[in-house]
Amino acid sequence: MRGAASVAIGQYDQLVVLAVIVALLVNVFFLFRIVPWSRPGSWRRIWILAAIASFMFILSEAAILGDLHLEALDTAHQVPLFGALLAGAAGFFLVYTDAYRAAERSRVLALTDMLTSLPNRRAFEERLKVAFEKGERFALLYVDLDGFKQVNDRCGHAAGDIALARVGGVLRQCVRQADMAARVGGDEFCLLLLGADHATTRFVADRVLRGVREIELPQAMRIGASFGIASEADGRDPEEVVAAADAAMYRAKRQEGEHIATARPFERPEARPA
Repeated sequence: MRGAASVAIGQYDQLVVLAVIVALLVNVFFLFRIVPWSRPGSWRRIWILAAIASFMFILSEAAILGDLHLEALDTAHQVPLFGALLAGAAGFFLVYTDAYRAAERSRVLALTDMLTSLPNRRAFEERLKVAFEKGERFALLYVDLDGFKQVNDRCGHAAGDIALARVGGVLRQCVRQADMAARVGGDEFCLLLLGADHATTRFVADRVLRGVREIELPQAMRIGASFGIASEADGRDPEEVVAAADAAMYRAKRQEGEHIATARPFERPEARPA
């Protein structure tokens, strides 16, 4: 029996072997790339169909190899079979890549502030939630522009948009790649500084303040900024941390000669009794 099976298998040339490999790759890609991390969409349904078709092809080949009374397909049938499978796999791949790129563009647009090209509030809240859930150490710097309303009133909203776009450029230059600077409101921004202590956060705030004050605007106008600092220890959830930084920022606005305020307390508090 084993000798007959070897003869039957030997009758298959390299085209069928390649076809089976292609089908296996389609299924492996589906299992390890699409299923665990994908989101529902048209491209996912396409790959489901591709995986099912490839799996059925593998079963049919296995049935042919397992049936000793069934003669192997000749080259005249193997060539169009392999060509059809290859064309189908290529078509599925092209459709998938086009759909994936469109989905990625939509995701980026949904998480990006178009005026400043910074992440928007939704992106910031998602990243902050992840940092909170992972127990990462971070500092949150809440930034509110000073004098921005006067720019809008005296120079118009176009000048205000220019100011916001330039503030976005300043913030990008002041954070590391691992950090995040986001626009969370009209003239309000948040900086998520991973692993930063109090001194480092104040240093970043000073850099941002210098950069914002150097922005050139029409009619020789200048803007400033007020900052509120909080850490992961200043709240039981992301919302409380943001609220603490926001409150500190408003306290800084009321202080004369000081543009930075810290949430109380900045250090990690003692564990609360159960």
